[in-house]
Amino acid sequence: VTIFFNTHYMDEADLYADDIAIIDQGKVVARGTSEELKHSVGGEIISFTLENFQSESWLLEEIRRLKLVRGVFMENKDLNILVDDAESSLPCITDFLKSKALSVNRISITKPTLDDVFLKYTGGRLEEKGRISDVRQVRYMIRRG
Repeated sequence: VTIFFNTHYMDEADLYADDIAIIDQGKVVARGTSEELKHSVGGEIISFTLENFQSESWLLEEIRRLKLVRGVFMENKDLNILVDDAESSLPCITDFLKSKALSVNRISITKPTLDDVFLKYTGGRLEEKGRISDVRQVRYMIRRG
């Protein structure tokens, strides 16, 4: 038996789905089990809450070029850096941030979630770029028949 369902809540997909497809603008950009998709992001995520930080694209590019860094993305006001091993990468990254006169208020380390998978493959959150209004419009049109 196969049941299709869609959701914008990644924790629902993680909990209920055996096979997950990430769709961006009508195209399947990633597909697999929850664990396979999380593994495709890989490593660990070091989240930095920085004092008075403005997301600067040049700075994010410099961080991406660091040897131990696999990816960088902003989430709210947190700077998230994807690495293979957080423990060994942390000193290098904090030294880099200090060299740029950035003050760290908080650091946390997590494993990738399906939200992180979504970010990796779509480049943004569902709420960005008016996407949520697009979803509501499609739902409205479907209900109208």
